Amino acid sequence: MKQQKADTMQGNTSTLTGGCWPLPSQELLLKAALLQGQPALDAWEQWVETVDIDQLDGGSYRLLPLLYRSMQKHHVEHPHMKRLKGVYRQVWYKNQMLFHGMTKLLRALHERGIRT
Repeated sequence: MKQQKADTMQGNTSTLTGGCWPLPSQELLLKAALLQGQPALDAWEQWVETVDIDQLDGGSYRLLPLLYRSMQKHHVEHPHMKRLKGVYRQVWYKNQMLFHGMTKLLRALHERGIRT
């Protein structure tokens, strides 16, 4: 029971749902984030209607930056867009910090003759 609670808090619902396949809400999110045109917008509308954005699992949360970029390209205006933009910017910042740290690591490896 403790492991299930820890998994849920970390967004790992595989122990709770019993499989690796996306839940229906996750399928909608993937469609909204990856499809183009009306199919993406239809999936977005269904996803927004059926999901509480404050109660997302970790896997869904990790897709929010991709969803934001997709809905931005589709010129979607919705109250969630501000939140999605915030998640997008936070992830962008964290990635920049990781890239910066990797630059130092790669430079150190190169200086020691280790090819990367």
